[in-house]
Amino acid sequence: MNLNSGYGGSLIQARSNLSIGIIILIAIIIAIILAALWFLSKIFLNYKKSEKYINKQKNKLTKHSDVVKFCKENKFNNKQASLLWEVFSITKSPNIKFFFNSYNDVIELFRKAIAKFSEIGIDDEDLFQLFQLEYKLELILSKKKGLLSTTGIPVNAILLYISDTGDQLPFGLIKNNQDAMYFEIPEHFYKSPNKPKSYIKQRFIYKNNEGVTYNFVARIIRFTEIKKEEKSLYVMVVSHTDKLFSTAQRNFKREFCDYGCHILPVKITINPANSKAVYNFTNNLHKSRVTNISAGGCCIQSNMPLKEKQNIGIILDDMNIEEKIVGNVKKTRRLPNGEFALHIQFVKISIKTKNEILKRIYKYEI
Repeated sequence: MNLNSGYGGSLIQARSNLSIGIIILIAIIIAIILAALWFLSKIFLNYKKSEKYINKQKNKLTKHSDVVKFCKENKFNNKQASLLWEVFSITKSPNIKFFFNSYNDVIELFRKAIAKFSEIGIDDEDLFQLFQLEYKLELILSKKKGLLSTTGIPVNAILLYISDTGDQLPFGLIKNNQDAMYFEIPEHFYKSPNKPKSYIKQRFIYKNNEGVTYNFVARIIRFTEIKKEEKSLYVMVVSHTDKLFSTAQRNFKREFCDYGCHILPVKITINPANSKAVYNFTNNLHKSRVTNISAGGCCIQSNMPLKEKQNIGIILDDMNIEEKIVGNVKKTRRLPNGEFALHIQFVKISIKTKNEILKRIYKYEI
């Protein structure tokens, strides 16, 4: 009996050919599906990068899950994460994922939040935590957008030249190239016999338009006089440096200032009954001035030759702060004018006074 078909092939071969065809067809279908998925994902990814999508996302209100994700990525503790959610919730601010692009964004967010919290009532401890949270966000931005070299300082910026006596003189940056920085200086400074000599290192302060302050030390190369339209232009040429120290690298936000203050001796004893410190102030006040300050400490210029590790009482008269703060002298530098720069860490200061200092630094009126 002949089991072959009329076409000369066996039934087994027919089934085999059919199976191969099905496999090929399935493979083609899978390939088409994968290609379609790839194409659609490409379109979606391009859309997510588009200005239309980003603007749409920017305008969405921040959700709690958005804040949680942001805080995990930036290593916030639970208390900080909870407080940040309260800030975004009370201000009804847009998407946190796109929010923090500049220091001005941070400042305006917290200015708005603190104003709203103040309307419903806020105690000193919560206000202090808000200030600290604001500063933490500034630190995050500082790492992302920090100035790496003085070559990045824009022309027409005003920098503070710090003299050996601690005076702060504003000089305009008129030229900045890869070789050096060129500052326009006043004629009296140029012709002064007390101006620094060439190749001497000097301290400068630069504050960008977003309020971030940088300190650096750079070498003065030379002074020169340039004739421009029949007028003399006096120029100080300064070398570049990549060793910039941002005040956003400290534990507290700091402000360079010039406030009158008084310092006075203080004796610290321990009460044997409860082991608490007792502070005994004298009435021997010495007029001094604060040249920079934060909620954690300050620098005071005084004629008092205080030793390092010595405790001192501080009254910030010009800042309208009545509390007698207790500080510890961490470092003493003798200045060319015979006075001393006292670098002080606060060891006894109330939360209320810390907030008064921070309000002044952030220029808040609460």
